[in-house]
Amino acid sequence: MGDFGISKVFLNKETLEAELPGTCPYMAPEVWGGSLMPASDIWALGCVIHEFCSLEVTFKSDRKVPIDFKQIVQKQKHEKIPNLYSPELSSLIDTMLDKAPEKRPTAS
Repeated sequence: MGDFGISKVFLNKETLEAELPGTCPYMAPEVWGGSLMPASDIWALGCVIHEFCSLEVTFKSDRKVPIDFKQIVQKQKHEKIPNLYSPELSSLIDTMLDKAPEKRPTAS
């Protein structure tokens, strides 16, 4: 599994600010603000796990334009996963999708 949206950034450093460093529905709130960090990857993984459990994209937009995703990710809370999954998994996803990167779990 990989996100090749970031590959554009490495192809042309002069246009770094004009490129989006990821795939919109999986980009963490801080990424929309221009800050990319390890916690951003935890957010993206939380989106993927949430999607596996709910069978729906975690953050979605009808128009599918970047500005919509930015506003949705920064302002809305994700929906809970179905209750057939354990409370521990639901709690893990909630923590991974915390708007504050310092509150997300780490990979170490």
